[in-house]
Amino acid sequence: MTRVNDDPDRAYWTERGTVLVTNLKLGAAAYVCDKAVYFNGDWTTTLATVTRAIGLTQVAV
Repeated sequence: MTRVNDDPDRAYWTERGTVLVTNLKLGAAAYVCDKAVYFNGDWTTTLATVTRAIGLTQVAV
């Protein structure tokens, strides 16, 4: 399911199973993209990088 953001005051998105389409940059521990935590097509490597970046020891997938 996809939902368009209709709340200009929204700071976070916590609903699982729905993709939010928005023109806002919502709060996050890390952003996976080509400019923040780089995604090279390998989720295992990317999640390990995010885990280190935000100080976690384990990532629940």
